[in-house]
Amino acid sequence: MIDYIDFGSKTESDDDLYTYYNKVKEYILLRTKDQIAKQVLMEGPRIKGKVDCVLERSKAFSLKALGQVDSTGQRSIFGQLWQQLKGKTDRFKKRPRKIKFPFSVKFKGEGGIDAGGLFRETLDQLCDELQSSCLPLLVPTPNNKTAFGEFREKWTVNPSATQELNFEMYTFLGNLIGMSFRLGHLLPLNLSSVFWKRLAGEKVDRADLRGVDAYCVQCLDDIVNIDKKGVDSKSFSQVIDDCFVTRLSDGSEVELIKNGRNVKMTFENRTEYAGLVETARLEEGQAQIKAVVAGVFSVVPQSVIRLYTWRELEYKVCGKPSFSVDALKKITRYSVFDSSPRCRRDAANAMGLSSISGRRWRSSQTRRDRCICGSSGGGRGCPRIPTNTCTRSISSVAPILISLCPLLIHGMRRCVNICAI
Repeated sequence: MIDYIDFGSKTESDDDLYTYYNKVKEYILLRTKDQIAKQVLMEGPRIKGKVDCVLERSKAFSLKALGQVDSTGQRSIFGQLWQQLKGKTDRFKKRPRKIKFPFSVKFKGEGGIDAGGLFRETLDQLCDELQSSCLPLLVPTPNNKTAFGEFREKWTVNPSATQELNFEMYTFLGNLIGMSFRLGHLLPLNLSSVFWKRLAGEKVDRADLRGVDAYCVQCLDDIVNIDKKGVDSKSFSQVIDDCFVTRLSDGSEVELIKNGRNVKMTFENRTEYAGLVETARLEEGQAQIKAVVAGVFSVVPQSVIRLYTWRELEYKVCGKPSFSVDALKKITRYSVFDSSPRCRRDAANAMGLSSISGRRWRSSQTRRDRCICGSSGGGRGCPRIPTNTCTRSISSVAPILISLCPLLIHGMRRCVNICAI
């Protein structure tokens, strides 16, 4: 049946097979979709070898310290990687067998052999850069900026990033997302539902706008229902003095109609204004998202991506946003510790983690922690949770772990290996 579905269809007819599949795909087991996707991805050509990349982290650190923006992709880790992988992203199309690395990393002036750790560190750092002011590609959502509404950790594409160089970088971001989906190297990205729905070919609606800008939705509701508060056509201009313009997520102002800056909102046209604002806000950044989606489809076939719902795509690319302490305990083994009273006490305290500690873990998570919680592979019985975590490489969550788990403190003091079974 999959062979007969046109996943690139743009029609809205109920008779269209793709439209029907979009309505029912959330009821199809993820395991079934994964089996179909793997079968398709394994049919591709066998690609061997990987690209050697040399990155200067000192440039990226100085960029962040000075609060500058890498508009040309020369100083950030993301930009350096993009420059060195131009024309070589076919390495991202490796067959999904075990864990494969499409490129290896060497940090200039630093020791280290990339057996996966430097590769993982590079993905972590470039995602940190994307979700900061270091790069012009993403901006925090209004909910993120104002700490209002739900999903306050989300980011969205920058509708003002319209230079040709920006679109090339967006395409490379899509290549990385496709690589993550195909090979299982998760990216700690917190992108809004609007992005994931566009990628999955699903419709965006008012709920998605509320997840991006809850204050905007609240204002639109107040405008439409202002008559219920005793405001009529005579007093409307005394309460609201707006024109047919709106501000996008990056703060830029756009006209909703031709010459909208000179057209006043009135009691009679307020409903039209609210509808135009909602449409403009949901469609903002479409060109940028289209470039990212094109990058994804150049690595993973569109027919494979569109098998999944937007939530499933986010899960497969970014991993779980949270997990329970009980799940972590089930896949964790602590070994090579002495039998001193202090060690036994620490072990007992750790195994008796309270639900409060679990809540502290979840509430302390950042976008970086999401990657740690969903690293490649996943432990047995607990998918997309770390399979190997050495105490030397958990510095990113060390403050949380120190306050959370005395056992880990003891292990860090003695540099004991802590690994998932």
